[in-house]
Amino acid sequence: MEQIIYLEADDDIAVIRDRLEWAQARRVLLVIPPRCRALNSLVNLKLLQRHVHNLGMEAALVTRDATIQELAREVGLPVFSSLGRAQRVRWYGRRAIEQAP
Repeated sequence: MEQIIYLEADDDIAVIRDRLEWAQARRVLLVIPPRCRALNSLVNLKLLQRHVHNLGMEAALVTRDATIQELAREVGLPVFSSLGRAQRVRWYGRRAIEQAP
């Protein structure tokens, strides 16, 4: 089972990394609110991806922001447009596998 972490619009990359360190699960869904500027940078997404890897975790992003979606795919983070979809689909690294209903 994955843990859901709801980010705040003013969270920066350091806060996001701290939240991951406190996570109780190996798999984490990061729900990104509108106007969250911390993850619309390729550099910050690479830092996030590296931090997740170093923690021995898996993480996926939940956002409707097209820029963040594109950049997340570029660095190899799974990304979903809704929390429901992220919970229905099995995701591993860059791959997402649909589950039967």
